[in-house]
Amino acid sequence: MSAHTPGPWAAGEQSGGDWLIQSNIESHLPPWAVQNDTIGAVRANDNAEANARLIVAAPELLANVERLLFHLRDKKRLRKKRRQASG
Repeated sequence: MSAHTPGPWAAGEQSGGDWLIQSNIESHLPPWAVQNDTIGAVRANDNAEANARLIVAAPELLANVERLLFHLRDKKRLRKKRRQASG
């Protein structure tokens, strides 16, 4: 899997309805108030805010999927060991 910009990310609505996705955020300040690294933008449309929020959730979603995969692999390993132990 390729690397990505570490979270947290933030989305901020710009004039005209576009949304900027930014990293290196200061959580207590709005995204437009600090120097951030822009990851991308979502053009203004009916779903722009929802799409921007989904993109912002990507690092957390990835971390959750990675944890889930780890636990599933661990569970599979345990089952295999039980089968081997029971003969």
